[in-house]
Amino acid sequence: YPGLWQMVTGKIKADERAHQTAMREIKEETGLIPVQLWVAPTVNSFYEPKDEYICLLPVFAARVETDKIKLSPEHTEYQWFDKITAQKLLAWEGQRKAVQIIEDYFLNEKSFFHFVEISLK
Repeated sequence: YPGLWQMVTGKIKADERAHQTAMREIKEETGLIPVQLWVAPTVNSFYEPKDEYICLLPVFAARVETDKIKLSPEHTEYQWFDKITAQKLLAWEGQRKAVQIIEDYFLNEKSFFHFVEISLK
């Protein structure tokens, strides 16, 4: 989607689980390798009228050890944003809500019993 700001996204391959897709897409699109990965307690969704289906997208949060990006050729730029700027620029409402949920858990230390860490071992 040229001209749109969005989080790292991608399609699940036939031999993958959703969290494996998240790990792969983060590495492919940014060159970053997550050292921790969590399932956020939210699911994004959209309707695809062309092929007549509803897509449900799990949301993950990752911790990486560097902020040095190696941008993939499919992207033209990247930027790290604070929550307010991200919520203004992100194209989809579900991603804006996910930013709030992730901030509440990690920065505001609110308790989410369903914010599950995925074992990367």
